[in-house]
Amino acid sequence: MTVTYEDSKAVQYSVYMDFETKNGFLIKDSNSERMLDLRKKNSEELADLLAK
Repeated sequence: MTVTYEDSKAVQYSVYMDFETKNGFLIKDSNSERMLDLRKKNSEELADLLAK
């Protein structure tokens, strides 16, 4: 997934989602050693969006 920030900087992320538990996290492609946990509400909303 590509995120484009307000200053037009584009950053690549990999999204990992468990659709059964609706838990997910992001990994910035340029720093694969660090995972960013998605908050429960955000993770649920993203899982629902991706499942469509």
